[in-house]
Amino acid sequence: MEVKNYGLMEKGFCLLANILHRQPLGIPLFVNVASVRQCVNLVRQGLALSHPAVFLHTLTAAGPLVSKQYLPWVYRCEVVEDLLKVACSQMTSLNTSLCHGGQKLIGQGTDQQYPLVAFTELLTVCCRVCADTVLKSSCEMEEKQWMNVEGTLSLLLSAAERHLAPHIQTVFDPEEYPAALKPVLTCMNELYSQIGSDMSKMSLMFTRSGVIIQAHVVKSRATEDVCESIDKFLENVYRDLLEKITPLNPSPPSWLVSGVTTVRLPSSDPCHIQHVLVQSGDTAWTLLVMLYFSYLYSNSWVECCDLQSLLQCFLENNRDLAGLPPLVIRCLAFLIACSSGDAVVENPQSSQYQRGLGNLIDVLGSCPLHVWYTHHPVVICWVFSEERQAVLLGNTLLEYWLPLIDMINLETALVSTRAQYSCTGSQHIFPDEKQTVPEQQCENTEQHVDTEQIYAGTKRHQEGTVCQLTDTTNQQRNEIEANVTDTAMEMDHSNVDTQLLVELAHNSAFINTLMSMLVAQQEIADIAANVTEQLAGMLCDEVHKKAASATPSTVSVALSTCTSLFQELFLQDSVPEDYQVINLLKVMIILMRGIDCNISDAFSVKSVYHVVKFVGSQKDDTQSESVKWCVEYLLKYKEDRVADCLCVSPILIQNKGFMMRLERILSGRCHAEVDSVMRLVAWLASSAPPDSQAPHQIHLSHSFLLDTVTTGNPAVPAGGLCLLSAALSTHSSTKGPVVFSRDRLIQDTPLFTARDVRTLYFHLQQQICQDCLVVFSCALECIYKLYMYAATTHKSLASHLSSQPWNKLWLETMLHTSLDHVGLIQQILKVLHMLSDFPACQTLIAVLGETFLHTVLKSSLQEEETETVTHILSMCMLELKKNVKPHLLQQVKNHLQQGENKNKSVNLVH
Repeated sequence: MEVKNYGLMEKGFCLLANILHRQPLGIPLFVNVASVRQCVNLVRQGLALSHPAVFLHTLTAAGPLVSKQYLPWVYRCEVVEDLLKVACSQMTSLNTSLCHGGQKLIGQGTDQQYPLVAFTELLTVCCRVCADTVLKSSCEMEEKQWMNVEGTLSLLLSAAERHLAPHIQTVFDPEEYPAALKPVLTCMNELYSQIGSDMSKMSLMFTRSGVIIQAHVVKSRATEDVCESIDKFLENVYRDLLEKITPLNPSPPSWLVSGVTTVRLPSSDPCHIQHVLVQSGDTAWTLLVMLYFSYLYSNSWVECCDLQSLLQCFLENNRDLAGLPPLVIRCLAFLIACSSGDAVVENPQSSQYQRGLGNLIDVLGSCPLHVWYTHHPVVICWVFSEERQAVLLGNTLLEYWLPLIDMINLETALVSTRAQYSCTGSQHIFPDEKQTVPEQQCENTEQHVDTEQIYAGTKRHQEGTVCQLTDTTNQQRNEIEANVTDTAMEMDHSNVDTQLLVELAHNSAFINTLMSMLVAQQEIADIAANVTEQLAGMLCDEVHKKAASATPSTVSVALSTCTSLFQELFLQDSVPEDYQVINLLKVMIILMRGIDCNISDAFSVKSVYHVVKFVGSQKDDTQSESVKWCVEYLLKYKEDRVADCLCVSPILIQNKGFMMRLERILSGRCHAEVDSVMRLVAWLASSAPPDSQAPHQIHLSHSFLLDTVTTGNPAVPAGGLCLLSAALSTHSSTKGPVVFSRDRLIQDTPLFTARDVRTLYFHLQQQICQDCLVVFSCALECIYKLYMYAATTHKSLASHLSSQPWNKLWLETMLHTSLDHVGLIQQILKVLHMLSDFPACQTLIAVLGETFLHTVLKSSLQEEETETVTHILSMCMLELKKNVKPHLLQQVKNHLQQGENKNKSVNLVH
């Protein structure tokens, strides 16, 4: 456009706008398509001009140009998209200039709202053009000629979000609404009606900014035509919001449409809301829906204490809760959860309110989860805040929630959570559990469920009463998965789950419910077991690190609950399922790490009895995993549980079926639990009195022991060594629960011959060089006992073993492992103390003395350990002086002296 006279251009576009507006539809204005295109090009240039007055008159001309049948309809979307891009760009610039005093550029007599009105009218016309295009495309055109309007719709949505939505959010605040409100609402309603338009993002924006509340305040002073536009607008917003929780039937129910039309508020003050809550059902129900979505999407415009008063008023006026529509029940349950947090100031609650709350919980317990449940942290916390709620609602809730938890993320997050607790102690993840979720956590609205696929062939009657809805397993499961409100899903889902689980791990009602899920149907029970094991490990770690969030009593209560469930399994008429036994035992084993190791009572012994009976009653060997965990549980009683050994060992020995089962497992050797069984049998052999009577003895031959140790079976890394250790320390006897014997002709032949001892010694040295520290420790114990056995049974054989040429290799490995990993543990000190009595070994210890002395310097030694180290040094001192620098020896002497003085001081205090 070459004309530079903006006044002339302004009058020209004003004239063009009047002509286009007034031209009758039946009389053609343009002679051909080319002239229409030329006019469109002229309007485009006018929109691109940076002169506000010219731009406004061009805007008024653009609307009728694209709305009337001047263009062949197949080109209209293309023209609309082109003009919209230019208009949106200039509209942004115009708003900026108006904010900086640019009113004179559009004329002193022009309303400042006029640019928005003109722009809104253009958007409205463009929406209708898109709707006509879609309609004609589907009816008249072939598939290859289909006009794709997605680009135009996307541009319209972007323009509305940038220019119209902020206007709506702003103008609903002041007492007087501007003239531009009605055309803006008309345009928004047109956008909502477009096929393929996704307005959910703007609907959430209106909800979070309080528009759905202030709209009812604006209606109290607006004209009827504006009120109708507001009602239609709110209906569209609610349709989008309801689609997230009722995807099968997202249309607002009739009572909600009626309530939206009826509700008019003088202000958003809670007293005015309370006045409406006592009115007819539709009006009160609509207010609950309004409060529900406001709290759900972080616009808590009513304080929690006021919300509690409003809900108290509603419950007192609605005693028949079972007759309420499902959506009202959902809203009521969520709002009750939001209003019952620790941060809420406790108001005096009437007996009617308490009865109403109790009735609500009964109603929730009698209807399917998908009817009332909103997947949100405050709801989960509320359900487990009281034992009664947890009993009625907890199991069903966990059946839905647990499968959603990402176990990999949970395990990773709990590592850092445990570290945090060890440093800071207990910290509530949700300081006020009932506060709404921060808005920034709900930004991602793209995660959704493919509801069309899930809901194929299912139907839900939204406007019925709660009592008319029945729980049908598969349908309920599918609807829960799809109908749940996506607020928590829009947050960082795995992070929210992890934080919530950490918070609830210290909640007894939640722990009790979670424990009960361990014996539910196998699919959900296995998931519950994974979650419970992680939380149990966290609680035990907190106890060990003396975090304030968990005490030994916390773990003891959890263990007591789990133990009770385990014992109840065996009091039923039916035999417990394998997976139920496994799940409970796994959790019990973990929790036993967090309690006092020397506590033993009749309550725990009952579990031992059931475990032994369960293993002994199995006639086949197919249930290997359950036996493995049964044996692992029994082994927990031998780990620093001196008092427990005396109670537990007789129960095991006196059960003939149990002992026979252990023997069958040992003879098979191919079972997954064979290593655990070997360790248990070794414990029985060592702890039971030699003259104890057993209904069945386990007989183990020397060849079995030799094969187990020398073949290096990876399935029994430590079990074979434990058996060997027990055999080397047990006196030859035909009594007791475990009998080690030799196939021999001569009665006095020892269990292991000199040749057997040499063979065992060779293989034990190899075991010491393995990477596994458990095997390392067991092998050291066996070497110590093998020397003792050789010295007692074969006299000079021990001296011969001490002079073997390969002793240096395993001694060096032992000392380096001591320095780098385990320190001076009891087994290492025992072996060194024993070897230091042999001259050949004294030289070896001296050669490796530097490593040994550095380990001593790194260790904090008790009185007995200090005496052992002093003895080793005194026996090897002559050789050490030849191989070690004097200052290192002096440092070790000083270190030992300090340790002795410290131990003496401690003894004096005690």
